[in-house]
Amino acid sequence: MKKILLAVITLIFLFTLEPELISVDVEAQNTLSAAATTFEDVSLDYWAYSYIERLYNSGITKGCSESPPLYCPEDSVTRAQMAVFLERGIHGRDYQPPAVVGSTGFNDVPADHWAAAWIKQLALDGITTGCGNGNYCPEQAVTRAQMAVFLLRAAYGSEYEPPEIDDSTGFNDVSADHWAAAWIKQLAVQEITSGCGNGNYCPENPVTRAQMAVFLVRTFNLGTPHPIGELIYHKADDVIAYDWFSYVPTSLSKTEKSYMLIGGAFAAVPPTDNYNQITEIGRDVANSYIWTAEVEKFIYLLPIIPRPETNHVYAVAFDWKVFLNSSDPFVQRPDLKVNLMIEKLQSELRLDGYNVQEKIFVEGFSAGGMFAQRYALLHPERVQGVAAGQSGGSLILPEETYNGVKLEWPVGVFDFLTLVGKEFNQEAYKQIPHFIFIGDQDKYNSTLHGIGELWRTQEQIDFMNTTFGYEDTTRLKNECEFMINLGYNVTFKEYEGVGHSWTNEMRNDTYAFFDSIRVGLGNPPVHDPDPNPPSSTLPYLIDGYNSDWEGLEFINDVTGDSISNDTDITRYAYAQDNNYLDIFLETLDPITKNYAVLDIGLYLMDENNNKERYQLNVTSEGNFWGGNYPETWYRIPIAWAFWNDVVEIQIPKSAFVKTNDFVDIQVFYISLFTDVNGTWTCVDNVEMR
Repeated sequence: MKKILLAVITLIFLFTLEPELISVDVEAQNTLSAAATTFEDVSLDYWAYSYIERLYNSGITKGCSESPPLYCPEDSVTRAQMAVFLERGIHGRDYQPPAVVGSTGFNDVPADHWAAAWIKQLALDGITTGCGNGNYCPEQAVTRAQMAVFLLRAAYGSEYEPPEIDDSTGFNDVSADHWAAAWIKQLAVQEITSGCGNGNYCPENPVTRAQMAVFLVRTFNLGTPHPIGELIYHKADDVIAYDWFSYVPTSLSKTEKSYMLIGGAFAAVPPTDNYNQITEIGRDVANSYIWTAEVEKFIYLLPIIPRPETNHVYAVAFDWKVFLNSSDPFVQRPDLKVNLMIEKLQSELRLDGYNVQEKIFVEGFSAGGMFAQRYALLHPERVQGVAAGQSGGSLILPEETYNGVKLEWPVGVFDFLTLVGKEFNQEAYKQIPHFIFIGDQDKYNSTLHGIGELWRTQEQIDFMNTTFGYEDTTRLKNECEFMINLGYNVTFKEYEGVGHSWTNEMRNDTYAFFDSIRVGLGNPPVHDPDPNPPSSTLPYLIDGYNSDWEGLEFINDVTGDSISNDTDITRYAYAQDNNYLDIFLETLDPITKNYAVLDIGLYLMDENNNKERYQLNVTSEGNFWGGNYPETWYRIPIAWAFWNDVVEIQIPKSAFVKTNDFVDIQVFYISLFTDVNGTWTCVDNVEMR
């Protein structure tokens, strides 16, 4: 766990010019000279050598011949070959499209054509509609103009359209009225191309296989892996108009299924025209999710969605104004901007070798809860599970009518097609497991206070109040019961004594809910010990007080070895009987940090004193994780802990998954991690002596 939390991977991004403008310095040339060539027809001093090698290492191509190994760099790329290149760029090196059943959809591509499945999938992905008259022209060479369109759609989705251009594309031979002018200019803006030389782009020239390697490597960032264990800030650009943050946990293995989590699309942002201020608030939110990402093994993504004060639009909550062409483009369709983030991150990580699943998990509280439920309504085919807290006091009902009343957005989906531009996929939405929750004292934080911000008419507000209840708690519960009765996959929970806050218990239940979904998908992150363990014979109460510690053999940590000015462990001990392990420690100052964690190293001893190493993590939120170091990690749902300046932990021995039977446990180190100035830091590490 120390390695997990403290690992820092530094990524050096290498940028080189496009072929015609490339230069190689002496040091780089010496490095190349020491390497071995993969293809016999691509020498070390060939201008595109490094790009072709990266394309090969990414698994996108095996060349044009295996024996002898050739790449054919100067050959033109056909439209059939391009389909394979792009589909592997989109879906990853191991992707195989579904076999063609019946027709490919193109007159000139029979079902037995070598690239039939790839060409059909390229069309299904919305990247191509063919070359005209129902044909695809598979043996026709791809031009540089055509490639600009193909690359940008492959990278950012079938719905992507480049920004309109002014009076210049930046290239002498591409006029502003050229059919691909906007695409070519955007390709240059994205630094995927710098042209063919002398200020030209050569739009009608065929793309060679060498040039294709450059295009693909730059478009899909092949060979430039996403940093691991580091919060990454992605600045808005011409393609993805919002800032966003991502984090890939060090605990995530490339061999297991991995899932993306959009979490904390936050509500605690007052209307402001200062977008940078929202980004900095978002950075703090994203940092608070790092531990969650590590423990839950989620790839984390946080979009920074604006909430402008001028011409206010509550974009994170998808009020109806985000669908209007008359609204500021910056607040229009935040869901589509989020989709671009998801697709970009998924593409990068698949090329890094991660088994990233198509569907995502999304959670949030208050306005974040509205974001979670409403994003799932807009894109149910993308969502694996939803956890939405409070949700502004009301859900959008996934129905068009209620007892003859038309339910228009944000009450229901009657006008979904008009607003969104596509039919509502009700069947896909019904399959999404939803966890909807609220505190029983959270009654009056509703958005149903007036029209304009979210609600279009007073009649909508009156309908929700009179039909489902005037208090948020009652309304949400009744809405969930209504959806459950119609066959939607909804779980509702009300938390006693809780107001408008997102508590640790809510967080724990959220991730336990997501765990239950992942278990059904093939990930077994939970280990259940005996649900009714025997009573402990130890004389200690796990109550956060040290009055019953008399008789424990404590070791005093007098070294003062805390490496920050934060909490320092002062003494520690442990005791066990046949059924339980109890661990006790005191700290110099109370542990008040959110997301603090104790990392505890254990040896499980058999009757012959053979040791099996084991690791236990206990978080200040009450989560327990264990593992047979260093391979397997799983959640332990039945254990107890109290945190303050006194920490007491009790865990049943049945919770330990072990290779061999054990009769004794030795604790050999305890480390304490907390968030210090935005960075996970080991603030104290003590060894049992």
